Amino acid sequence: MLLLHSFGREIAPFNTFSERFRTELAQAFGVSVDFHDVALESARAEGNQQEEALVNYLRALYSEEGLNLVVTIGGPAARFAQKNRQRVFPSVPLLISSVDQRHLENASLNDNDAVVAVMNEPVRLIDNILQLLPETTNIVVVLGSSPLGKFWGEELRNYFQQFTNRLNFDWFSGLAFAEMQSRAAALPPRSAIFYVILAVDAEGVPQEEERALEAFHAVANAPIFGLHDTQMGHGVVGGPLMAIGDLSRTTAGVAARILRGEPAGTIKTAVQRAGQPVYDWRELRRWGISEARLPMGSLIKFRQPTFWELYRRRIMAVISLCLLEAILIFLLIVNLVKRRRAQQGLRESEERLSLAVAAADIGVWMLEVSREQVWATANWRRMFGFPIDAVIAFDAVFERIHPDDRAAVKRAFQLAIETRTDYASEFRIVRPDGTRWIAARGRLNAATGMAPARLLGAAVDITERKQSEQAAHEFTGRLISAQEQERARLAKELHDGLSQDLSLLAVELDLFAQKPPGSPRQISQLMQEFSTQTKELSNEVHRLSHGLHPAKLEQLGLAAAIGGFCREVNAGRLISVTFECRDVPRSLPHELALCLYRVTQEALQNVVKHSGAKNATVELRKEDDEIRLRVTDDGKGFDTTVGKTAGALGLVGMCERMRLVHGDISWESAPGQGTRVIVRAPIAVGEAG
Repeated sequence: MLLLHSFGREIAPFNTFSERFRTELAQAFGVSVDFHDVALESARAEGNQQEEALVNYLRALYSEEGLNLVVTIGGPAARFAQKNRQRVFPSVPLLISSVDQRHLENASLNDNDAVVAVMNEPVRLIDNILQLLPETTNIVVVLGSSPLGKFWGEELRNYFQQFTNRLNFDWFSGLAFAEMQSRAAALPPRSAIFYVILAVDAEGVPQEEERALEAFHAVANAPIFGLHDTQMGHGVVGGPLMAIGDLSRTTAGVAARILRGEPAGTIKTAVQRAGQPVYDWRELRRWGISEARLPMGSLIKFRQPTFWELYRRRIMAVISLCLLEAILIFLLIVNLVKRRRAQQGLRESEERLSLAVAAADIGVWMLEVSREQVWATANWRRMFGFPIDAVIAFDAVFERIHPDDRAAVKRAFQLAIETRTDYASEFRIVRPDGTRWIAARGRLNAATGMAPARLLGAAVDITERKQSEQAAHEFTGRLISAQEQERARLAKELHDGLSQDLSLLAVELDLFAQKPPGSPRQISQLMQEFSTQTKELSNEVHRLSHGLHPAKLEQLGLAAAIGGFCREVNAGRLISVTFECRDVPRSLPHELALCLYRVTQEALQNVVKHSGAKNATVELRKEDDEIRLRVTDDGKGFDTTVGKTAGALGLVGMCERMRLVHGDISWESAPGQGTRVIVRAPIAVGEAG
């Protein structure tokens, strides 16, 4: 990722934004990002020739194949990127951040650009000063001589034109820092200071913002107001300040979405304005500003507690000590008796627990949340491959977990800690002797008194169970695949055999044509027999071939194949089948189409053979990214618990077919109430499977 700075990384408030952006992106994206920083400060100072040199430098240093995202910080960087992106990185996504909405060239934005813009409102800040100090007549504007300071000086002079008939503005942009302090200490009455930015003074001396602001505050004889919330706590009174943390968090979220593959042009964010008015209680008291003048909903920070608030607990403790002393002595005696009994019971419980843990081969563990250290039994250490006497850090345990399972385990831990719910997960661990499956469960014990919060749990090695399940699944898949191959082979053989009979019949017809009987009646009779035999053979070929391997499924699609099968069932006159289809595409993954066809075939055959129904309905439709199938009959129904327990081959076969395409199947039935078979299968997953 390329970070394109407008005025250099160390100039406030962009330095705070940059640091928080990196941290927020790491949390939101979850993958390490390689950052490259380039500042445009020199290009702005030298003009077009230096800008052209910077363009050539970027083109030589960063190829489009090596960049996933370009992020601009500040207005000049945004304008530079919009002006030169076609020459430097035309196809790389561009995220424009920390720029005033009014300075964006919207006409040059394209589908590969995202914007996180702000709306700076200096006029609102001046209105805030006048609301708190309505008698103010003189406002000192503190600006440095850096390119950023000069930029803001030009902008603010335009904004403050509307106040010139009421306020006098004194600009400190051309002064050394020592001279600024000297003049700030001798300001006339009814003055206020608007501290914008001071990165470099007129003598070229760099100034770190927090220290400079605090030093300025130490000598100023007028209240100081700021622009960003990063200045709070360092001497400013406060007001509707721009929240740099919110801005960096929003920008990091947009960057993470782009890095995950979301088109930049589709991501829209609201323009960020100054946040909730916030004030420093210490400054309000120092300058005699009444809280009644603050805007509605203002937040006051750094409020110093009263004597009662500071020492309330101590006072209450002293008053209650005498009253509680006798009660405590009595409770200590009672507790001592209970403790002895509890210790004896605890020893017995520990012995029983140790026997149970050893018999079940369970590993018991405890995670101390604050220190992120793990205590574990010998069984647990053996499962995870740790020495018996080693101190185990949580990070070391996490490294043993298979990389594909770490994210899920981390989410489960965080959810258990944040929501105070039970923790449960199954994951793989990588040991020198191979990979093992572990099932772990735990419960959070919240912090109480001196005891920190702990997550207690147990772990079991379930490798054999997982291997058995995998083997069973693979065997079932092979069994179903072999069944389909056998049906196709049998259909081919039957087709070829019956075709030979048809060929023989054709030969007989040729002989008949060469030497017909003499009697017209005999000729008519033979022709009728030939025709009947031909139709029967053809129908038999079609019926057997279609039943074993539905060619119509590949030629006409799933809907046509199921509709044809329903008509065949209707033709048998054993049951009336209604077929309804909606929005089902003709082209579906072969495995998915074949699975749904076989499930329909099995369900209708069960209806005909076992339900005693007179009517049945087959519904096939597409909803979102799923194919949904529903087979309903008005038959006698059955007890679903008994059906599942009995393990009927038809039901088991339908379940395994749906599992192979990552779908699911369920039954709704009861004796005398008919049966409903409900099937859902994802189209994309079916295609992948």
